Amino acid sequence: MKRWWLCLAALALLFGAGAQAETYAVSVDLDSGASYGLLVDDGGQVLTERYEYARIYALSDGVPGVFVAQAFDQSPYLEQNGGVWSDEPRVCLLDETGAQLTGFDYTELSYDAAGGAIVAVRWDGGCDVLDARGEVLAQVDYAWLSLSGSGGALALRADPEREPAGDSEFPTGDEGELVYIDADGAETALGIRTARWQIGPYRDGLCMVYGSDGYHYFDVNGEEPFRVSFRSATDFAFGTAIVSTDEGRYGVIDAQGRYVLPPVYDTISRSDQYDAPALVAVTASGALEIRSADGGTLKRAYDPGDFLPDADSPATGVDYAYQINAGMIVASGDGGTAYLGLEGNLLFWAKEGETVSAWYEIEDGTLPQRVAVSTGDWPESECWLADLTGERIGGSYRQIYCTAWLDGEGRYMTQDYDVVAEEYDGASSLTAQNVRFGICDAGGNVLLDAAYDSITCLSANRFWVRQGPFCGLLDETGAWLLTISDYEELMD
Repeated sequence: MKRWWLCLAALALLFGAGAQAETYAVSVDLDSGASYGLLVDDGGQVLTERYEYARIYALSDGVPGVFVAQAFDQSPYLEQNGGVWSDEPRVCLLDETGAQLTGFDYTELSYDAAGGAIVAVRWDGGCDVLDARGEVLAQVDYAWLSLSGSGGALALRADPEREPAGDSEFPTGDEGELVYIDADGAETALGIRTARWQIGPYRDGLCMVYGSDGYHYFDVNGEEPFRVSFRSATDFAFGTAIVSTDEGRYGVIDAQGRYVLPPVYDTISRSDQYDAPALVAVTASGALEIRSADGGTLKRAYDPGDFLPDADSPATGVDYAYQINAGMIVASGDGGTAYLGLEGNLLFWAKEGETVSAWYEIEDGTLPQRVAVSTGDWPESECWLADLTGERIGGSYRQIYCTAWLDGEGRYMTQDYDVVAEEYDGASSLTAQNVRFGICDAGGNVLLDAAYDSITCLSANRFWVRQGPFCGLLDETGAWLLTISDYEELMD
C-alpha cells in the first residue's frame, strides 16, 4: 500500500481557503410538516435547490465553508458494490457555493483534526480519506480510522460476522478488533475489542480507546506509553487528561501516565473547546481550585470557609463548579452561586431568588460582558440583562437567553407570551400561549421585536426566522433578505 498517510498533514493547508462570504446551513420547516435543508449566503441568495437535501449542516468549525448534506431517500438503500441494506443516512459533501463535492456514497463524514483530513464511512463498511474538495486520497476496508497526523492511524477491523443492531435485520459493523496501521499500510493487531464510538481522536499525540478491558492511550506509533486502570478518562488536551479511579476520585495525568494532580478530587472539569480554558477542581471537603489548563499551576483556591456571599452565610463550601463560557466559571454550594473569572477572581454572586444564565450558543473566545438573570416562577417570571457585577442593564422580559457574543457585541433572544389559566383534572394552573421571539443587543435595545414564531441566530447580524406562513433570512434591522412561503415558490 502506498504511503498515503504521510501526505495527510499537508492537507491542513487546503482547509479554510474557501470564500470569505458567510454561508449558512438552515432548515426550512413548513406548516405542512415537511422540511428540507438549504444553503444560503448572507445576502439571502439560495445556493441549493428546494427539496434537494433533507438536512444540511457544517462539517466542522475547523473546516469553514464545507458542509454535509443528507439525502431524503436514506432508508433503506442498496449499496451497489456490496449488496448491503442499511437504515443509516446517505450523506455527501458540499462546498460553500452549494456544489456537490462527492456522491451519496457515505453514511458519515467527520473531520479528523490530527490528520487534517475527512474520514468518510462508506456504505460497504470501509472508509475513504478525503481532502477539503472531496477528492479521495485513500480507500481502506476498515470500519473506522483515527489519524495520528504523523503517518499512522488506529483502525477498527469490523467483525466478519456482524450482528444486527436494534430492530434492524441487517449488520452494522460497528464493533471489531483494534489495529494500528503504519505509513506503509502494514497492520499490527493490538488485541483489543472495541467499537467505533469508543475510539477517540488523536490529541497531543495520544489517542484514547475504551476496549473490553478498560481504557488505553496509544501514541502515534501505535504503542502504549503507559497503562493504568481508570474508571473514566478523557482525551488528552494541553498535555494532560482527566481520569478517575475505581473509587470515583478524579485526578490529572500527563503523557507518561504520571499524576499531575493526585486522584483525590470529587470533580474535575475542563472545557477543551476553548483555546485557553481553566481546569476547575472541587475537593471532598468543598474546597475549590482554579488551575491552568494543564492542571499544573494553581491560580486561585477557595477553602470551604472562603466561599461565602456574606458573613451570615453558612460555610458549606462548593458542591460543583465548571466553566460556563469562554471566560467565566460558575461555582455553587449551599451558601449560594458565584460567578468567577478564569483566574479565580470573583465577578459577582447571584442574588437570592435569582437564576443566572451565561452560556452562549455562539462565542468568539472572549469573556462575554453580559449575563441573563431571571426571578420568579414561570410563566410569571421576570428576566433582564446584567453586567459582570450582577447589576441590571436593560429590559424586562418574560424570558431572555444568551445567544451570541462576537467582537465585543452581544445578541440575546427574548420571549414574550400571554399568561393564561388552564384547567386540568379539576386543578387550575398558569401556562403560556401565543409565544413570540425577538432579539436585543447587549444594551437591552430591541433589534427584532418579539413578533416571530421562532428565531435561529446565525451570526451577530443574520437571523433565520419563522413568522406565520413565512420563513427566511433577516438582518439586524428586521429587513427580509430571503422569504420562503408555505404556499409559494421562493420570493426574493
